[in-house]
Amino acid sequence: MNREAVEAIVVTVIAVIVLAAMIGFAYLGFKGAYLAYKDGYPNHYYRDALISAGISLLMIIALGYWVFTVVRRNRAKA
Repeated sequence: MNREAVEAIVVTVIAVIVLAAMIGFAYLGFKGAYLAYKDGYPNHYYRDALISAGISLLMIIALGYWVFTVVRRNRAKA
């Protein structure tokens, strides 16, 4: 395999692992916020869970941008 193929495989593996982790963190954050709100905990409990879920969603967007720039850079080289 040439260098570009190895780089594409590495980027894909990293992107899939990070995407799965961030989706899991976002799910747990939203679920924690819902349970804290439903059970009547003070505001800062579900606020913190929503902040955590929001950061996870921002990381998903950043990951998409990173993959997009890697693909664009590789197409520019070709």
